[in-house]
Amino acid sequence: MRHYIYHYLPLLFILLIGGYFFVHFSYFPSYQFLVVLGIVTAYFIWGVVHHAVLKRLSIGVLAEYLLIGGLVVMMFASVLNIRL
Repeated sequence: MRHYIYHYLPLLFILLIGGYFFVHFSYFPSYQFLVVLGIVTAYFIWGVVHHAVLKRLSIGVLAEYLLIGGLVVMMFASVLNIRL
């Protein structure tokens, strides 16, 4: 697990920066939604790269990241009252 720390640091950076901008745009729900879309896209790309480096990338892994990302987008669209 120790050598994987360098794999997870970019994900932590993505989530921290995304969280900062989500709070920064707290009075603009449409901007918050764009931040969420950016975070989800970066999360998906990170997941693909992470699993490709570990040589564990498969259709199932891609589907998992797409489904989780889609659920997060739908959840935030609902909470922020964004019409898709």
